[in-house]
Amino acid sequence: MKNNKFLILVLIPLLMSNSGNTHFNELKYNCKSSGDDTLIYKLISAGSKSGFCPSNILNNEAGKITVHYDFLEKHKDYGPYNGYKKSYHLLYRLDIKLDNNVHYKGGVGNRFNGYNPCYINYLNISATFQSSSFKDKLYIVTSPKENNHLDETYKMLEQINPNTDKYGETAFNEIVEKDISFDANNGYESTSFSKFWRDAICEDDFYTYNSKLVAQVLEDRKISDTSLLNETRMYFGNELTKDKYGNTILNTKERNNLYSGPNKDDVPFNFSIFGVINIQNDYDITSAKLNVKMNTSHGSTVWLDTFSSSTEISINLM
Repeated sequence: MKNNKFLILVLIPLLMSNSGNTHFNELKYNCKSSGDDTLIYKLISAGSKSGFCPSNILNNEAGKITVHYDFLEKHKDYGPYNGYKKSYHLLYRLDIKLDNNVHYKGGVGNRFNGYNPCYINYLNISATFQSSSFKDKLYIVTSPKENNHLDETYKMLEQINPNTDKYGETAFNEIVEKDISFDANNGYESTSFSKFWRDAICEDDFYTYNSKLVAQVLEDRKISDTSLLNETRMYFGNELTKDKYGNTILNTKERNNLYSGPNKDDVPFNFSIFGVINIQNDYDITSAKLNVKMNTSHGSTVWLDTFSSSTEISINLM
């Protein structure tokens, strides 16, 4: 009888860990950001939100950005005596349009009617999370992410042709689900800006990379007892040029704010950037916010004819 009691005590935790279907990722969900299906425990929030950069005086649309996002929760049993592991996953896609023929006013007294392209200067993607504690076993995996070596922070979008009417993913610019070394759950990874510019120019298909979409990707993270801030910044306007020996080099000394955009009287730039923030924490996340800011320029190199314009999108994720 004692042996039977001991066997029951051993089996109960095992049965409990495998019987409760609330611990597992059983909800099939189609992501707004990637368009792909994934298995999750719960959808916290999802949606789309747009903003545009106005032209000088006339307030015409110079540049536009649309944020598509999914904030997901995953559960998975880690072991019969360890309960389940919970993770949170923020997936987003930024659809960006830079107009090729922006109508604005400039010059002395803003009396000149101008028509010139819009160019992107920088993007700032900031996500904040609150929890009762981030002190113990916090794991965070993000992409795009900054490289350790400063020179390798300058990256390119692989095989992206912005001179089309299409947004969205390609085989080299997407969100993929994969093992990211969390205790139990799979996570997600963005392949946007994963190609170092020097590696790209050494490849035979270099001309499938648009040099106007070189970006310096920088990341900053601040963690306190109860809050987490993850900020990704992308700076554009660094030109690929030739040195005196004919080698392709990147001008990192100064940025040209009238470079990263379409040609005048051509077609607008349309392209997408994907991003991911994966978090595993021993405590629940109680609030989360996403903020995206895009800064652009429009105008010409003529005196009093260059203007900066921004838009900022704030989203309460929970």
